[in-house]
Amino acid sequence: MDDVFSFLNSQRLLTVASIDTEPWICNLFYGVDKDINIYFISSEDTKHSKQIKKNPTIAFNVAWYNSENYTDRKAVQGTGVCYMAKNDEEIKKGVELHNKHFPEFASRITVDWVKSTDNASKVWIIKPQSLKFWNDQLFGSEEVKSFILKYYNMFESIK
Repeated sequence: MDDVFSFLNSQRLLTVASIDTEPWICNLFYGVDKDINIYFISSEDTKHSKQIKKNPTIAFNVAWYNSENYTDRKAVQGTGVCYMAKNDEEIKKGVELHNKHFPEFASRITVDWVKSTDNASKVWIIKPQSLKFWNDQLFGSEEVKSFILKYYNMFESIK
């Protein structure tokens, strides 16, 4: 899993697919912790946030390729459960990870800003359930590594 973390930590753009009555896909800036929990900041008013509140099961993808060598590709694809941060510790971690990778936002995106009732943007967390890691450099072009991650059933605590 260290290779998965290293790849995810080296990238900045996450694609998330959510679903309610219809599917939706969006791109988000993100940060990741050592346990492969993915944090992003997004308004509660967006289509994907509204869908995630109704159905926390999502799919996600982070991809990279070398434009000069199409046999040098890396990606993590997965499924998981997504929820809005519930406590100060989760909010603090999400803000820290975001601002580590995007320091130009650090003066605006603070813990107090996220917690403010005047602000619709919140910290969201993806707890991956399954991952597929595609890395030509590590595995060659014919192989991927798949992982099932241990997690607790969060569906009851999200609603």
